[in-house]
Amino acid sequence: MARIPPRTKPTRPPVRAGSEPDRPVRLDSRRRSAASLAAAAAVLASARPALADTGLPMLIVAWPGAIVLAPAVIAVEAIVARAILGASFGRSIALSAAANAVSAILGVPIAWLVFFVPALALAMLHPALYVAFWPFWLPPFVDFGPSAVLLAAAILCAPFFVVSYAIEWRVALMVAPEIEEKRLRRFSFRANLASYALLAAALVISAAISR
Repeated sequence: MARIPPRTKPTRPPVRAGSEPDRPVRLDSRRRSAASLAAAAAVLASARPALADTGLPMLIVAWPGAIVLAPAVIAVEAIVARAILGASFGRSIALSAAANAVSAILGVPIAWLVFFVPALALAMLHPALYVAFWPFWLPPFVDFGPSAVLLAAAILCAPFFVVSYAIEWRVALMVAPEIEEKRLRRFSFRANLASYALLAAALVISAAISR
């Protein structure tokens, strides 16, 4: 009878020079992930000192704030629309919502940029004219406390009012073309005047309280 050769235990292939076992590779991947997280945390932690060195552009405060406050503004301006245009409550809400959606998303950054450029030019002409620039970009030597930010936001209500009026009556005309343009202009002017006056007053009072 033919002899059956004895079984041999399988042997692992030799590790080539320069290669690493699986476990160290996994550990090295974890170390890289931890290092990435640490770097991200360091960047986030350095954001505040960076603002302290460059100042605070008020657009990053005013734009999200306008979106958050949009429901309250829509309610106020819907009341004005109902009083001036004689529209139903639902129609007034729809008209105010459409106009304020465009105004909050596009009007705020456009207004900030349109008025920021001439304010910057004035500040570059003479240091005494810097007062026209600081509500748009709080300088690094100003403490970014609540009162400074609230007061700057209250001042920005004036340019935001101008641009919002110019945008909203045009949006209202597209939404309600059957209404006379003169009436829509009157509605937009008074609605924005009411909402921005209330907002500016609330910001000034809040700035005084937070001092």
